[in-house]
Amino acid sequence: MLSIAASKSDHGARVTEFLPALQDALKETPSDAVALEIGNREGGSAILILWHLHQEGRGRLLVTVDVDNPAPDALKTLAEEWSSPWTPPWESYTMKQRDFVEKVSHRFRFGFIYLDADHSVETVTQDMRALAGNMVVGGRLVVDDVQDWPELPDLFDVDLERVTYEVDQGDQMVSKPHGQHAVFYRKI
Repeated sequence: MLSIAASKSDHGARVTEFLPALQDALKETPSDAVALEIGNREGGSAILILWHLHQEGRGRLLVTVDVDNPAPDALKTLAEEWSSPWTPPWESYTMKQRDFVEKVSHRFRFGFIYLDADHSVETVTQDMRALAGNMVVGGRLVVDDVQDWPELPDLFDVDLERVTYEVDQGDQMVSKPHGQHAVFYRKI
């Protein structure tokens, strides 16, 4: 599964960096808490998320959002293959990140969120604040490609605390809260 996901991701081997947060979210949130990925391109990260949801076997829904390609073929194939007994295992939306956050996200309660679309600190921070209201306690929110941000936002006012995971970035393990590609938050 990892080789398929890496081949469909612009992150290559880094495609797995969110997995510790996903695994913790699956353990700590109820099965009706939805997994969300915004910005799925060819579906590499979504494939890994869907695989872990399938392995969990609790019928948890995956929602993907992308402005151009909400339903990559590889993801469609795997979702169909793994659909039983899920009804449905996956929903996809073709829209901008901001539009999803403003118009659709209120329909769901999230246990895991992976943001990998618009990477500007202003937009993402605004969207994180909005999405936090739809997260369940113990849920995880991961933001990709933050290495160019001047600082990471503190979001205690919306009950998100920054957490640190060891992230395998190829030849080294990185456990700093910044200076890496992803930042992790937990709903408290």
